[in-house]
This record gives sequence, C-alpha cells and structure tokens, in this order.
Amino acid sequence: MSTYYLDYVSGSDSYTETPLGWWSCTFDTGDGTEPIAAEEGTGGTSSETISLTIAPDNDSGTWVGGDATGTMYFYGKSGDFTINETVTFDSSTCRFTSDPAYCAWRTFTAGPTAARIAIGDTTCIAKSNAAASIGNGTWTDGSKYVVLASAQTLDVEMCEGVWTADGSGDISAITAYAGDRKEGSYSMQFQCDSVTQTSIRQAYKSLPSQVDLSSYQKISFWIKDSGAISEDNWLIKLCSDENGVTAVDEFEIPAIPFYNKWVPITLARKAGGNLGSTINSIALYSGTAAPLASKYVYLDCIIACTTDGLNLQSLISKNSNDGDENEGWSTIKNISGVNIHLDNHAECEDDEGVGYSGTTELVTTYKRETIKTDFVEDEADTTMNIEEGGASGTVNMVHYLGGYDPATNLQDGDTHFDGLSTHDYGLKIYTQNYVTISNMSFYRYLYGLHIQNSHDVTIDTLRNLCNNYYGIYFNNSVNCKINNAYNLNRNNYPGIRFYNNTCNTQIGNIYNINNNIQGGISYSTTNSNNKFDYIKAIGNVGYGINFNGESGNIIKELITSGSTGNAAVYSKGGYNYIQSSSIAETSEANIGADYADARIYIDNIGDGTSKIISDGINVITQTATAGGTGIEWKLSITSNNRLEENSFLLNVARIAVLADKLVTVKMYFKKSNGTVDNINAYLLCEGGQILGVASDVESEAPDDTNRNQVTISFTPTAIGVIDIKCKLFGSTGMNLIIDDITITQAD
Repeated sequence: MSTYYLDYVSGSDSYTETPLGWWSCTFDTGDGTEPIAAEEGTGGTSSETISLTIAPDNDSGTWVGGDATGTMYFYGKSGDFTINETVTFDSSTCRFTSDPAYCAWRTFTAGPTAARIAIGDTTCIAKSNAAASIGNGTWTDGSKYVVLASAQTLDVEMCEGVWTADGSGDISAITAYAGDRKEGSYSMQFQCDSVTQTSIRQAYKSLPSQVDLSSYQKISFWIKDSGAISEDNWLIKLCSDENGVTAVDEFEIPAIPFYNKWVPITLARKAGGNLGSTINSIALYSGTAAPLASKYVYLDCIIACTTDGLNLQSLISKNSNDGDENEGWSTIKNISGVNIHLDNHAECEDDEGVGYSGTTELVTTYKRETIKTDFVEDEADTTMNIEEGGASGTVNMVHYLGGYDPATNLQDGDTHFDGLSTHDYGLKIYTQNYVTISNMSFYRYLYGLHIQNSHDVTIDTLRNLCNNYYGIYFNNSVNCKINNAYNLNRNNYPGIRFYNNTCNTQIGNIYNINNNIQGGISYSTTNSNNKFDYIKAIGNVGYGINFNGESGNIIKELITSGSTGNAAVYSKGGYNYIQSSSIAETSEANIGADYADARIYIDNIGDGTSKIISDGINVITQTATAGGTGIEWKLSITSNNRLEENSFLLNVARIAVLADKLVTVKMYFKKSNGTVDNINAYLLCEGGQILGVASDVESEAPDDTNRNQVTISFTPTAIGVIDIKCKLFGSTGMNLIIDDITITQAD
C-alpha cells in the first residue's frame, strides 16, 4: 500500500520513476543509520533542506557498511542542491548524485493508472495557490453583483457596438448579437466567409477615447466559436491608431478543440511586459493558420487586467480559505469597473441566473486562481478520469486526496479544478469501485463530479462544486457515501442529481446547496433508500429537494428558504421522510397531482408538530381540540379528486395479535361536515394481512359532526402483526380529527 503524488500544474505523466514523493534524487555512499520518513536532510554545500516521504529505496550496498546507493523521495525542498554534495540526516549521511527533481504525476488518466497503482494505494494531489485580497466589496443577499470599493480591471471593449469589417479580410458579416451574450445586451458575432486567409486584419473597433493600459499586463475576455479553434487561428491586437492597423499589443488566442461553448480566456501580451499607454482601437486578426471557413466567432467583455490580479477566469468569495459552511467560491460572468457579476455556469447569459445568498455586508473580498484542466475535443476524453479502484474493506480502498502542500506534505487546503466551459467532465468515476476522494473543488464543467456504474465510492470532504451544469451526478451507483459537501451553488441543473437506480447512498452534511437553476437535490428513475444527515438549501429555482417517483429516502434535518417552486420539497410517487425541518417557504411540500399516493412524512416541522403531505390530503398533529387527550391527528382534504377509488389510508396502529382471540379496536372520529358523501371516514383492518382475516373489516364514522367512537372487531387464526388504518375520501375543504385509540384482545 503505497502513497503517490500528483500535481496537475507542474507534474509529468511521463516521469519514469515511481513518484513516491514530490521530489526524487539518486544517492550513493549512504552511511550510518538508514533515515526514515519525515527526517530532514541538509546539504553540506548548499545548506538547503529537504524531508523524506519514505525510507530510501536502496539499490545496492548497506547503510551500516557505508556504501548504500539508490533513490530517495522527498517533500519540502527549500532550494537547489549542488551535484555530488554531502547531505546529512539525523544519524546518517549520503551524497546526492543529482539535484532532486520534481517527479509528481500530472493527470488522473495517465498518472495513477491501473498499471501503476494497486488496491489500498493513495494518490496525494497538490493544492491550489492561496487566495488574495482585492479590497472591500459589498455583497447583497439576492443580488447577482458584488460591488468593489475600487476597480481591479479596466474596460477595453464591452462589445455593445458593431465593429468594422476589413474589406480585404474574411469577415462577411458582423452583428451585435442579442441572442447569446455574457455581458450587457450584445456580444459581437463575426461570420467568416467560405475562403479564409492568414495573417490579415479581419475587423476592428475604434475606442470611444484613448486609453492608457500601461498599468496592466493582460487582457481577459469571453470567446465562443461555431467551429473548433486551432492554434494560431486568431489574434487580438490593441492598436495606437483608430483603425486597428498599428499594433501595440498582440495576444494569440489558444486552441479550443470544441465549439458552441463560451470560454473565458486570459492572455498576456506576446512580447511580455506592460500594455500600451496610447490605445485607440482593438482589432481581430487571423493568425498564421487559416480559421475555419463559414463559421462564427463571438467575443464579449474584453477587459485589461494585471498579471496576478482579478480576471474573468478568477473565483471570488468573502472567504480567504478554501470554502466552508458559511461561504464558498463563485465564478465570474463579467466585470465592468467595480461591478462583478456572479455567474451560474459558463453558458449563462447576462440576464440569466440567480444571485448570491448570504449576509448583506461590506467585507474584505478575495479572489483566487484555479487549476485549468486541458481542453478536450470529446467530452468522453476527460483528463480527470479515475482509472483504478480498490476492493472491499477499509484498507483496500483506493484514495485520491486533494489539498496537499508539497512543502509540508500536509493536507491543509483544497485543489480547485476549473474546466472554463460546460464542455468537459470534472472528475469522472466510471465503473471504478471502492474509491475515496476528498479536498477537491470543481467549477465550470458539464458535471463537476460524475459517478456512474460504480459502487462503494466515498466522498470525504468537497468544498465547492459550483457553476457547473450539475454539481454531483450519480448514475446507477449504489452504496456510495458523502461525509461533507460544501457550497454546491449556482449550478445550471441540480446541485446533486440521483439518476437511474442510485440507491443506498449515505450522506452526512450538505452545507449550502444554494441558487441552483433546477433545484438543490433532484431524483429521477428509481433512486431509493438514500439517507441524509443534514441539508441546507437556499434560493433554488424550483425546489430544495425534488423526489420523482422515489421511495424510502430519509433526511434527518432539512433547512430551506427561498425556493421558487412555492414549496421546499416536491414529490411525485413514493414515501419519503424528513425527521426535522426548518422550512421558510409557503408550504413544506408540493405533491404531484397524479394520485400515486406520494407522501412526505415530516416528524418535526419546527414547532414540534408532525405532518404528512400527500396528493389531495394533508395530515398534521396538534394539541387535542375535539374532546380527546394529548395529541390528535387532523386530516384535511385538499382536492376534490380524493374520491373513493383514491381513498387515503393512514396507518394509526401496528399491533401484535394471538391466534383465535377476538381483537377489538376503538378510535374516536370527528368530521368537519355531517353531509353524506362530503366526507367519508372509516376505521379499517385490511384483509389478507393474517390468517383468519381474509376480507377488509371496516366501520364508517357516522354522518354528523359529533365526536364518535368507531369500533371494529376480528379474530385472526394465527399469531402475527397487523396494521390498523384510517380510510378517508371526500371533497376539498373537509377535514377529520382522529384520536384516543383503544385496542383489546380477548383472554
């Protein structure tokens, strides 16, 4: 059971040695007591330090004999060692025959492959860089905007007015396009003709006034194409003249192998250094490779930014940490001056999406940069695919753990992955079982975390799954587990989706599953027996929880507010359970009106009372009002379609009985209306539950508004357990109170 290392930014999948540390180095003349994990070595010449991840891998010789040779694996390299210098450990010395080389793998797909790792192994993944303050910002509950105290960027071209085509170029039409834009009312649509040329001005735009960009080093913008972009297809140039001819700054648009997806791009000028101080126009040029003919290219929201400053690829948060139960991180839709527009997903247009949910306040605001995963042509070609699973038993799980610091080898942060579009998957676990993942965050993917045809997958801690199409997507996966998931916010579809027979998932705490476009948590196609300890769902479009024909799902504690579907929970078929709730919506649940007898059971709706919500019937506990004692149940009919063929059956008792002994059950019924057929209520023992009771035994409550004791009797011929029910049907607005049940069995 080994531990391996992965760094998506600086690692290499082609590294030939097994990366049992962040760095590796060959050594000889090992002398003394063999060093162990965590021992620090100090260079005798360089004075640099480095710490071992594991004991040395000896090829020959012995430490006691003073001639050990082999390979060492390290963390915490402070600087460069000199070749052939002596390095001293606690009780030993050796000679490094090379400077320790960084040896972590780079990708999940080509690094920790099935050929390289085995059951029980762990892959530690380098964490993202720390967040940085961008000064104060005003965050407003319900708003899509964060307003900074001072601007971090400068508007260059917001693409609200039409550009001019170069008559000798390939652009046959330029449109201020209202149908698809990331900022304002328009994006700029450029249509290529049927024969494209290289290295030519295609279109330009004179700026309203000259701008000085000498304090900035980069530009950031949104781009979308109807055909894949190859390297060297397109350039953006900032020019000193008004016609896009005299270039001061050039930016080469990278290859984008997919199409019809918005992508935020941030580019440094080709020559490096600061941007020009006298910029009067912006131009789009073809590069040294001809663009695709007869295709569209869209640009929007072109801004200038600094090397380490805020840009359209950045994340923004109130938190300086990686995200917690109070605040998470969000992607950015557009920036104009001090106004930062929060995004929902990369395809979300300027006037679409949902805003921030949280405390309204002026507070220090932070930005951070993500790890950008490689663009892929096909969604199935993700570079974030788990290639090896484990086996049954805790020690046999395979672990993929983000958030590690190569300097300390401690898991003290998060690894923030960003797809920059909704084209690719985030982390994909497909047909791999007994896998544990933790401390990773995913932004701007088609699926943030996709688990399909797998079982026994454990999600330990995930802090942000934001601004994807789906946050977490389970498909035909059973016996999975989530311990803690934070901030599944502003996804285009539900924050968590259970699909296609995903069952027996054990979920601990879901903190902040907020502002998702199609609900917080959604079920479809026979997903049952999933259990949640805690869910906090705020401001979701639709419902906080959406059950669709599922049954046996349990939520121990649910907190919701602001769901736009006029209820916290939707259910269509199946019995599902909420043990405790704090629900601020107009109603707790909306039941699909197909009379499939869907039910939401809520043990505690916040004031100590319990409730059952079904299609056409609501049931609530309350302090006795009809002459009984303690607590009574009130059953209210909410639809005229609750006819006899759609009778509502409520279990009121489950009793153990003996054979050949008369059982008598009595219960008080009080109708709200005495007119026959307006409301019909029965005490019922359904037939077929036990030998001796082949047919239904029922007794109807009288047609009056009195409190009446209703009695049924029967004699089973076998020992067993049976259910006693209340049966109700009638007209909307009618209600029934039941209480004080008495059960006796003859001696």
